[in-house]
Amino acid sequence: MSEKLVWSAKLIRIVALVTVCCSCTWLATQQGGVDRTRVALSPDVRLQLSASPAHLIGIEVSQLIRLQYAGEQHQLLSRLQFTESGITLVAISTQGVPLFEIVFLEGREPHVRQYLPIKGPEPQYILADIQLVLWPAPQLRSNLQGAELVEDADGKRRIILEQQQPLILIDRSERESRLEHLKRGYTVVISDIE
Repeated sequence: MSEKLVWSAKLIRIVALVTVCCSCTWLATQQGGVDRTRVALSPDVRLQLSASPAHLIGIEVSQLIRLQYAGEQHQLLSRLQFTESGITLVAISTQGVPLFEIVFLEGREPHVRQYLPIKGPEPQYILADIQLVLWPAPQLRSNLQGAELVEDADGKRRIILEQQQPLILIDRSERESRLEHLKRGYTVVISDIE
């Protein structure tokens, strides 16, 4: 097998795993009539996706996303753009290969354009992780169903509780955030690169 084919197969495998790890869960949402703007963080917890908060509107940010799942680590680069009505996310590999683009407008199903034929979870799970890290606590609290959001006084530590048990841990700083989904067994570290 040529080196180029081996590299392509490895890249496709990495992209598939990265896409799975970025999601909060991979549930059977392929059925008709499913509201794709409500994301299942667990079987009993939902997050309603919403438009960008006022403090993020007009901001664009480039980020390095590092993923840990099943003993493996992967990286991708992303560009996020926040508008009054939603979010645009463009992802590329660290080698510069375009992976996918997600456009979310509030009240509408997320639209995905994949540049590689990769099967994976629906885009709302990736958007949910972004919102859990970046959205203000009051907005998240009104959008969460079946869970409680606890945040420390300075907003650097968040815990999503399901029946008084930690479901998701989030540590935030000015340049880096870490989200750990305890039930799904993955960790996402997002670092600003600008």
